[in-house]
Amino acid sequence: MHSRTRTRIVWLALLHAAALCLWTTLPHDADSLPSATDGDTFAAATPAPDEVIILDQLADWIDEDAESAQARAEARQNSTIANTSAWGEAIRTRTASFDLFRRFHGVESQRDYLARLPYGDLIARAADRHNIDGLLIASVIEAESQFRPAAVSPVGAIGLMQLMPTTVDPSIRERLTEPAINIDAGTAYLAQLIRRFDGDLELAAAAYNAGPTRVRRYQGVPPFRETTRYVDKVLRRYIAHHRALWLEESPETRQAALP
Repeated sequence: MHSRTRTRIVWLALLHAAALCLWTTLPHDADSLPSATDGDTFAAATPAPDEVIILDQLADWIDEDAESAQARAEARQNSTIANTSAWGEAIRTRTASFDLFRRFHGVESQRDYLARLPYGDLIARAADRHNIDGLLIASVIEAESQFRPAAVSPVGAIGLMQLMPTTVDPSIRERLTEPAINIDAGTAYLAQLIRRFDGDLELAAAAYNAGPTRVRRYQGVPPFRETTRYVDKVLRRYIAHHRALWLEESPETRQAALP
């Protein structure tokens, strides 16, 4: 048996147990997964067809070799939205499996992972303060400045999260190269954009790059090459961080994480 096929079968077996447990934490209709329960405990059962689809999609998110190419290709083909990024549309069309993918890890697992990244402690602190995924903050910082606190763009954006001085509180304008100040202000703005666009990460990232007015005007990701590439870069890094968390945990750790 091909090693890729064998690995995928192992993943599907593990993911079925994980998905059944995690599904209770996600909003879903009465007819959604899982298909079988026994009191408050999920009963062992053969996955329903819809469950198999979700599990297969979940394996795509985790499969580093696949890079979710099939998911992105299908999303592009089926998209009814004119202005989208490839990764953004993949997330949009596979929302259930993506939510399972990124909600698997607990707070401590993410903290340990962030601690290994530049400015990870500051990112974790801002994430807690503004109720946003720290791995998304790290992805934006990487896309914006490659973790360089003294970075200044040609248009005057400053620091780790490339903030324009005119858009922040006057009291911190002279301190935007300070990592703690910059990360907190940038995270607050990112959280505001996520709320403004009803949790849509694609649109929030596009607005962070091109401005919320342009996103509203074009009713999606503005048709600018820079913005589309930026959104894909942020979401690709975000998925890669969550994928790394999945892959580095041992089966024992993974089992212990399940409720």
